[in-house]
Amino acid sequence: MDAELERVMREAADRLRSRNVTISMNDDPEYVAQLLEAIERFELEVERQGGDLMVDSGDAEEPDDPRFVLPRRQPRESLEDYRIRIDEATVQLRRTAR
Repeated sequence: MDAELERVMREAADRLRSRNVTISMNDDPEYVAQLLEAIERFELEVERQGGDLMVDSGDAEEPDDPRFVLPRRQPRESLEDYRIRIDEATVQLRRTAR
């Protein structure tokens, strides 16, 4: 992995870690980028509906609205499958907007 790509992957890993999502430096950079974009779409929808990303995080003991909590990645779940679940959660949020 060249130095620039490694820097970008480390930055992405840090951003994802802040959302309790872990990746490997061996993961495909394209899938990592797609995952970040899916998470950003989910978070934008949460904010559009008035959710608070700090209160509705996966760390919150009692989120204001459980729909606003980013789905957790399952053990051994591929990045692609996880991204698909996040996109599905985003669509569901749009359908159930209050």
